[in-house]
Amino acid sequence: MRSNEFCDFLWEINAIILAAGVGTRLKPHTNKIPKALVKVDGAPIIERQIEYFLEIGVPEIVIVTGYLSE
Repeated sequence: MRSNEFCDFLWEINAIILAAGVGTRLKPHTNKIPKALVKVDGAPIIERQIEYFLEIGVPEIVIVTGYLSE
C-alpha cells in the first residue's frame, strides 16, 4: 500500500472508546464516578478523547460502557 493510499484508508476508520473499566488504579477518584468521567486538567478523560477524534475527522464514535454506567 502506498503512503497516500494509507492516508485515504485512515479517514475511513471509526473509533471505539472502551469506558467500561473499574479504574482501580485511580481510586479514590473512581469510588463514585467511572474513570472515563474523572477530570484531568479540568476536563473528563472521555471528553478529551471525543474532542481528539472529532478534530481528526473520525466519522463515528462508539462508547462501550460498564462500571457505573447507569
